[in-house]
Amino acid sequence: MTLTSLRKCQTAGLFILLFGHTASAQVKFGVKTGLTFAEMLAAKSQTANIDNITMNMINFPRTNIHAGVYFDIPLYKQLHLQPEALCNNQGSNSVPRYSYTIGASETYKFNYVNFPLLLKWQFPYHAYIATGPQFGLLLDAKIEQGSQATNKTYHVKDQYKSNDFGWVWGVGYLSPINLGIDIRYNLGFTDINKATAASAATIPVQNGRFRNSGLQLGIFFQFGKNRIQTTSPAPGD
Repeated sequence: MTLTSLRKCQTAGLFILLFGHTASAQVKFGVKTGLTFAEMLAAKSQTANIDNITMNMINFPRTNIHAGVYFDIPLYKQLHLQPEALCNNQGSNSVPRYSYTIGASETYKFNYVNFPLLLKWQFPYHAYIATGPQFGLLLDAKIEQGSQATNKTYHVKDQYKSNDFGWVWGVGYLSPINLGIDIRYNLGFTDINKATAASAATIPVQNGRFRNSGLQLGIFFQFGKNRIQTTSPAPGD
């Protein structure tokens, strides 16, 4: 992640932190980090120019990291609202579908700051489910291309849309010591690619439609007293 991208992530985290200071005392603040297994989902066959050869490409998941902050806001009984600000490394690993060049590959590295806005239902014994929209802002995009002839890095932010929109589904567990784990899947609805056949012929960006997706495994720590019930509620509560 570039220094500029890091500063933008810090600004986003500061904004949501200031929001928490103005909120109710019932609101809890947390920090989280973890792994993202990101992949660009193609709507059709994609092509890219590698060593002046147009190749059909296939994408595979890429292991990345995410980190950020969140707030837990109680709405009604077990229903909570959880806004987040996450710096997330996304993208894909790509190789030629038909092995045109032995050893040819492209690594797509996208830096986003994502803003999930989740509705969370908390069960007894510290478990919960969550779902909601996610808005993303592209901070930086580059492609690392490798082949028998060349190894190059291309900065291609102008080839991608600056905004992304998707949906998140997840489950998690918050322990009595306020340390928790979660697993979630996010699926992008936006076709983020702006590359044309002309641009794909001169730089190794893929020509085609694709969306962001990712499976996230995270750990988090929530500050303040744990309000989640440790036993089942009594009848009538």
